[in-house]
Amino acid sequence: MFITAINYYAITKGLWQKVGKVSLEEYPVTIPPQFIQNPLNPEQFFIEEKGIRRPATKEECKGLERSSVWTPEGIQRRLDDYYNFIPTMISNRKKTMKSSQINFYLTPNDAEAINAYIHSNGWLIISQPMRENKLEFVDSILDRVREGKEIQSFKYLVRKEDQDLVIIKHVPTQNHYLIDSSNSPVVEFWYPPQNEKNVIRRGRVYYAKDYLDKAAKTEPLKNPEFLKNADDFFKWIRKNFKNAKLPGYEGLLVSENAAKWVKETGGELVLN
Repeated sequence: MFITAINYYAITKGLWQKVGKVSLEEYPVTIPPQFIQNPLNPEQFFIEEKGIRRPATKEECKGLERSSVWTPEGIQRRLDDYYNFIPTMISNRKKTMKSSQINFYLTPNDAEAINAYIHSNGWLIISQPMRENKLEFVDSILDRVREGKEIQSFKYLVRKEDQDLVIIKHVPTQNHYLIDSSNSPVVEFWYPPQNEKNVIRRGRVYYAKDYLDKAAKTEPLKNPEFLKNADDFFKWIRKNFKNAKLPGYEGLLVSENAAKWVKETGGELVLN
């Protein structure tokens, strides 16, 4: 499916179970080359292979994975999208669900403005993993801790009147509960921790308009009120965060604040 680097805290914080260890020399699959794009000179590309970096053309980079160290949450979402047949900017797997998404680069100040919109429009913010088979809420999409325990950067927005329609699934291997977003009237909002110097990581807002498990539903689409509120939210994001349209980030919303930050600091917009 894909081979990429993952942030070490997936193991050190116990988010993923370690099942073994093997040296690169013994690994039976060749580590594929990845490409790098200079954020300050978008026409400058490099390919990195077997620890060696060389200049490359844009054409040579097409089809390669962008060099990046992913967060464990990003990898989990990427796998969920693949197996749920959800189209993304990375996967071109056949689409089977009607959905909308915005992949973005936003500053923490941008995220605070979105948080204010969420509260003023009556959305609740669900955090996960949940310790019991019931919804648990936080005050902000930026919250990383609930009652002294770390929570995922993925949050789900639900209208107050839709709380009883949210489906929760148990994960026996981790003994916790997660939201079944493909079959629930929720908007996924993912804003990764922006705690690395000179780095802004990509986030995403997404919702499915129909159900993955269509056979179990009497209506093919989620309820009209939810769909309208979700669409209004997307329209507000696009209206209030003008896309700076940085070269090399086509198809992504790069806020004017994020573009200004890149220009002033020489920082990098990271895929994840």
